[in-house]
Amino acid sequence: MYLRYLLSIPLDWFMTLLGMILAPVLPLFATHQSKLPKWLSWFDTDDNTLDGDEGWQKEHLLALNCKGDNLDPLRIYLKRVCWLFRNTAYTFSRNIMGVAIEADNMVVWKGNQKVGNRPLSEGYCYATCKHRFMFYYVKKTFKGKCLRVYLGWKLKNKVDHPEWDGKAMLVFSVNPIMSYSEW
Repeated sequence: MYLRYLLSIPLDWFMTLLGMILAPVLPLFATHQSKLPKWLSWFDTDDNTLDGDEGWQKEHLLALNCKGDNLDPLRIYLKRVCWLFRNTAYTFSRNIMGVAIEADNMVVWKGNQKVGNRPLSEGYCYATCKHRFMFYYVKKTFKGKCLRVYLGWKLKNKVDHPEWDGKAMLVFSVNPIMSYSEW
């Protein structure tokens, strides 16, 4: 389980780096459905368009969409570049490096089941499911900021909802200045 992870991380990092380099160019290939064409789909978000999900748009794009008006082509382009930087090589990490989790797969966890930065719940959660692991740690550091470590595969949905099924994407994230909320 850990060896698979250690061998997977360099390839995932390579795709992430490539995605960051390509992020300013990728929106130029957007289809009419605001998706990337199939040959670039590893850099796309298969569960959202290049315009981002609703929550991300509300939280991060006030400057680009402050009046809720129709965006001009430049602001659409900038919004899509920002989304691709946030979700670099998302479909690759989810569908190629990730693992399918079925509702009847058992998850075993220990620690704080509710650990997270939204809302802030400090501690750790370690989980295993289908020969994959997750280590999730959150610790408040500064006002409005926390250290968040998320390693393994994203099994948090399975920990929170044992009946969940879907794709658990590969993750390697250490962020010492992650924002948090108290709600």
